[in-house]
Amino acid sequence: MKNSFFSLFTSESHRPQTEEELQSQTIMWLRFPLVLLVLLIHVNPQNREVFTPIQTIDICHLTVGNIYSILGRVGYYFSLVAVPFFFFTSGYFFFYRLKGWGVSCYIEKIKKRLKTLVVPYVLWNLISLFLALLNKLLAVAIGYSSITDLECYLTKIKIGGVLWNASVWNEEATNLFGWSISMSGPFLLPLWFLRDLIVMSFVLSPVIYYGIKYLKGWFIGLLALACILNLSTLPGIGVSGLFFFSMGAYLSIQGKNMVAFFRKGRWGYYLVALVSLVLCVAFDGTDVVLVAIPIYRMAAVASMVSIVSFLLSKGTWKVRPQLAQTSFFVYALHNMVVLKVSCLGLAITVTERLFFASRHTSGYIVSYLVSPFLGAAFCLILFVLLKTYFPKCLNMLTGGRD
Repeated sequence: MKNSFFSLFTSESHRPQTEEELQSQTIMWLRFPLVLLVLLIHVNPQNREVFTPIQTIDICHLTVGNIYSILGRVGYYFSLVAVPFFFFTSGYFFFYRLKGWGVSCYIEKIKKRLKTLVVPYVLWNLISLFLALLNKLLAVAIGYSSITDLECYLTKIKIGGVLWNASVWNEEATNLFGWSISMSGPFLLPLWFLRDLIVMSFVLSPVIYYGIKYLKGWFIGLLALACILNLSTLPGIGVSGLFFFSMGAYLSIQGKNMVAFFRKGRWGYYLVALVSLVLCVAFDGTDVVLVAIPIYRMAAVASMVSIVSFLLSKGTWKVRPQLAQTSFFVYALHNMVVLKVSCLGLAITVTERLFFASRHTSGYIVSYLVSPFLGAAFCLILFVLLKTYFPKCLNMLTGGRD
């Protein structure tokens, strides 16, 4: 098992020889680092008493707490590129090498995604629900909580909501027009991405295909405008995810290589990504952020593809295929609570105590930077254990991505 764990980091792919190989390796290389960014989003400095709202910080008289707060917001906004990239590549590969569209083609696509999307989505949510109920039952058994508490918890669980909208957040958030832009997710909250992906693949893919076929770039332009304006959408059809999925679909249907496409105008993407990121941090908590975030996401996806593909083409960076294969497992598992502790939550607790964060604010900074890596390491250990002793189980949980 020890060798299996370290092989995740030591196995490397060859240097790409063609544009097609370069595109494939670019996507593969980005998968795991972007999952780490998802973990970074969930290490929320705003929950700590030392956090200071950005608008109240005096740049000329910075404290350690101020630095921690600024670092937290920079990390949060920078990491917002992760899920849009996953939507983008999902849309690209859904229509990859598509020669035509019809009922048989649609059925073939859907059959494949029953295994890769629906089965893992249902399994992870049901496992999460089972563990949550087991946790509550154990709490009653040891006298930590009462039967009344358990009954109250059970009444809050709606069977349909487990797989759809068990949790809602940003309920008070609105766009520039005052429309609600709240978000919801299934019982295992991070899998809202998978829920939306299922809706786009199973329900909206014909609309996206014909929209691109007949409206071409206008279809993407309209979605981009809707994304920038944060026009509200239904649960399962987030406007941001819909834009990036459709953008990937557009490049795929048009037969374009994403690396070659984003290579043109790359310096413009870099500049827009940097400026919009600065605006997000500087105007944190204001309406400026509502427009800056979608613009940053668009430019950041293009920038990351451009930068990573360049470094891979030069042989500066190498792809580690076995590590990339763990990405979905880490994404799904990191926030799952087992006996009130998730892999990421355990990592945060360990690092904050190890670096005496309660006594030294600098400890919070170290914990913030280290805990995503430690949380991912806990997930990787479980991944290797399952791959070694329960490979079929792992295959089902990952939709064959292992």
